[in-house]
Parts: sequence; C-alpha cells; structure tokens
Amino acid sequence: MERSKPYLAEFTTTELQTFIDHYIEHGKILHVPGHDWTSCDMVARFLGFGYDRTWSEEEIQILRETYPAAGAKAAEELLPLRSETDCVRKATNLGLRTLVKKERKKADDWMLWEVDLITRYYPVIGSKVALLLPERSESACVTKAIKLHLTAHAPVPWTEHELSILKDYYPKIGPNISDFLPNKTRNNILSKAAAMGLPAPSQEWTQEEDELLKLHYPQMGAEVSKYFFGRRSRSACISRAAVLGISFDRYRKGWSEEELRILKEYYPQLGPRVAQMLPERTALSCKKKAGQLKLSFSGSGQKQQRRGKNWSHEELAILAENYPTMGDDVCRLLPHRTRSACITMAQQQKLCKKRGEWTPDEVEILRDNYAKMGNGVVSLLPGRTKSACRNKARELKLYANDSRWTSEEDSILINRYPQEGSSVFNLLPNRSESACRTRLCKLGIQIRKASPK
Repeated sequence: MERSKPYLAEFTTTELQTFIDHYIEHGKILHVPGHDWTSCDMVARFLGFGYDRTWSEEEIQILRETYPAAGAKAAEELLPLRSETDCVRKATNLGLRTLVKKERKKADDWMLWEVDLITRYYPVIGSKVALLLPERSESACVTKAIKLHLTAHAPVPWTEHELSILKDYYPKIGPNISDFLPNKTRNNILSKAAAMGLPAPSQEWTQEEDELLKLHYPQMGAEVSKYFFGRRSRSACISRAAVLGISFDRYRKGWSEEELRILKEYYPQLGPRVAQMLPERTALSCKKKAGQLKLSFSGSGQKQQRRGKNWSHEELAILAENYPTMGDDVCRLLPHRTRSACITMAQQQKLCKKRGEWTPDEVEILRDNYAKMGNGVVSLLPGRTKSACRNKARELKLYANDSRWTSEEDSILINRYPQEGSSVFNLLPNRSESACRTRLCKLGIQIRKASPK
C-alpha cells in the first residue's frame, strides 16, 4: 500500500506493527518514540482505534465531487483519514460511479511471512493490513483474506463506557444506538442487549412522531430520520410515510447550475442515461427537465453503437479488464453500450469461456465458496462471469446464503421504487439490476416505463 499520507510515511513498517500490537494488547494508543503525539493520533484515527469511523458530511461532499471524475485514488488523497478502499466502498453505498481505471500490478506469489501477517492483522484492521505489506495493495489483501476465509474486524470486548451507553439508551432507541457505538455492529448490540436482558423499545409510532414526519418528510424524504436522533431509521421513516400517505417530492429540489450544464451538454448524446452523471437525479427527472429545456435526444449515436461499430480502444480496455469479473453488468461502465452489445463484443474478443469447460478445480472452488460468497466467487475464478457462476451453481444445486431477499430490501423496493424508479437499485449493492426487476414482479410492483411529457 503506497503511503500517500504524510503522517503514515513518517513511520516504518516495524513501528506500525509495534503500534498495532500495543493497541491489540492494551487497548491504548502507543506514543511511538521519535514521533510527535499528533502523528500517532492520526495513525490511530486512520486505523479506527478508539475513534468514530462514521463519514462526515464534509468527507461525503469531497467524495461526491472527486470520485466520478477522478476516481478513488484522487479522492483518498483529499481525505486524510480514508484509504482508497474506504473511498470505493463508500462511493458504492452512495451509488457513485467512475470510469477511471485502477492500475493493476502483476501479482507475485505470496510469501509465508506475508500470509502470517495477513492472518494475524486482517481480522483487526481489515484491508489496511496493506500498510505492513509494501508490495501488496489493499484489494490484493482483501482477495487473499477471502481465500484464507478471514473476516475483518473481529469483535472487540465491551468497555465499561460502552456498556453504560447500552444500558441507558437501548431501551429508548434500540439497535439504532449503533450511531453512538462506532466499534459495534447492530448484531453485536442485539446480542449483548439480549444477554443483559435489556428490553427493546416499543415500535409503535407516537402522535408526536407522526406529526414530525408529516411536517418534514415531503421536503426531506428519508433524511427526516435525523430529527429522531436514532429512534427511527431511514427505512422506518419511509415505511411509516407510506402508511400515512405522505410522499417525498424530490422534484422540489432545484437544479444547480452544474447539473443544468451537464444536462445541456450530454443529454443530446446520452439521453436519460445522463442520470448516471447526476447522482441526485433519476432518469425520469432528467427526461422531464430536458423536456422543459426543449432538449432532444436523437438516439442516433446509440443506434450506431447497437450495430456493434466503432468500439474505441478505451472501451475495449474497460471491457477486457472488467468483463471476466462483472460479466454483462460491465455495461454499467459503458454508458454508450447496451448489455447485449457488451456480450457480443466479449464473445468476439474471446473474453468468455465456452460452455461445458469447467475444470474439476473450478467446480471444487465453486462448491467450497459459493454458499459464503455468492456472486463474489467470481473473483476466485478468472475467466468466469457472474452469470456463468450462477448457472453452474444452479446446475450443481448450490445456493448462496444471502440469496434470499430480506424484509429491509423488500421495504426499499416497495417504498422507494414508485417515486425514484431504477435509481433505487443503487441502494442494493448486493443485487443486480436484473435481480431487482425480477423481485419487483414477484412483489406485484409494476415496472414503469417513463415516457417524456
């Protein structure tokens, strides 16, 4: 991992290892000899030792402004406490996309001492174990950890302060108290509360809460959850608003000068797909605004693309780099190409293997890992697509543990799809667009086809 941050570059690998060992053993931040306290404190913040790792609004704004155009590497250089992997994960959660390609180094065989280090420290600091492995990137460490069946961030013992917060606030707020316990997951909190016999708060909405929702939800949407101080989650506010018949009119939010500039410049070429460049707008809202501005989308460029002509070198490079792992979902990185066009070109470039050529080793990897990893098993099978892995798993009667839709996922589709359309799929990073549309049909939700007015 390249130490682009000044306070990290000050430390040697041995000093960092000593720093981490001391915190694991004593639960305290070590003042490393020869370094000032500020630098040691920054390292602790970067690793998440004793500090809240929640993203601030300022950090999110920097990520939104930088990631789409410049990629994760440029974003992490502007965020002192975030790594490149942190930026990629947060951008994925926010539905942000970028076409900036990540440099890939030729992978060397892992040495025994490297395996020992990642086995010891990955459960504690996750992908940041790359700090102790100068020749390995964060993504390489994550891939190796998956192969070794390691889990990041093992449970940390509860402190007296954390137990005090749990006793005082769990009966009032419930598992949403995780906002005050950054080192604990919701499952940790639920398990500990059950072990301590703490009662869960009533789920019934009070009249005061309903009035607060009626007053602010039409303008704020799910952001109104901030006014409940952890008592109600975003999804709970969305569900309650649906029961009360309150809708969020996202179109009341005015278009900024930058959004209008992007719409005017790119809508004639991209049409509704310009929404991919506008994180706060749906394809339908872009169509409506384009109609008001009398912008037209001829679609001629898209039709030419559909005939399979004029693939640029950059597009072919993106296809070659991402098709083996993303399959036909690579069309999300190629806004001018359809899904079928990507599949056809991948076949011409011989990027996918022929059917029936699964080797015994590949089948064994699929059997051992599909239940735990689902579609993520494609990272262990170079040359195989997600679709190929799903089909082979179905043939072998293998099922992923997370293949069942949760009630929270269904709630997102039920309550947000009618207002937000396909952009809501970005809130379900573990589900493909095809899976989301199939689930909509099973839930009896009509898939809308927006037409310009």
